[in-house]
Amino acid sequence: MELHGVVYDKAHNDFMQTLLCNGIFDLIAYLALIAGVIAYSIKPAFNDTILLMAFAAVLAYLGQSMFGIDSIMVTPLFWLMIAIVKNRQIAAANGEIAT
Repeated sequence: MELHGVVYDKAHNDFMQTLLCNGIFDLIAYLALIAGVIAYSIKPAFNDTILLMAFAAVLAYLGQSMFGIDSIMVTPLFWLMIAIVKNRQIAAANGEIAT
C-alpha cells in the first residue's frame, strides 16, 4: 500500500500479518499452538521458576506482537521460549521435575 509516497508492506500486528500473507489455516494453526502452550502452562508455571520465566517471555512477546513488527532478532527467541515451555511441561509430566 502506498500513502503519501511511502510504501507500507507489513502490518503492525503479527496475527493480521499471518492472516494476510499466509491465510486463515496458518493463522488458525498459529493460534492453536499459542492457545495450547498457554492452556497447559498456567497451572504448572506457578510451581516451576524456569517455566514461569519462559511463559512470561512468551506472553510478553505476544503482547508486543499485537502492536509491532516482528524482528529477526526477537522472533527466534520467541520460538526458543515456546520450546523451553514445552520441554518443562514434558519433564514435569514424566516426574523429572519436582512440582
